[in-house]
Amino acid sequence: MSGNVWHWTWDWWAAYPEGLLEDPTGPDSGSSRIIWAGGWNNNASDCALAHGITITPQTPAVNRGFRVVSR
Repeated sequence: MSGNVWHWTWDWWAAYPEGLLEDPTGPDSGSSRIIWAGGWNNNASDCALAHGITITPQTPAVNRGFRVVSR
């Protein structure tokens, strides 16, 4: 599904702390969220699963979505 839509995450943006991390969640609040893996109108390099950017939740766009995941 990579490259279909940018994937919203629940995480607010923050620099990663040093050391070993397992499923970091970020801070409790902030102004920008993380989105991953590019959308249908992006370059192939933007659609890599490890490619993420920050964006404010109020910014409108047609190439963002979310995937429901249960653990």
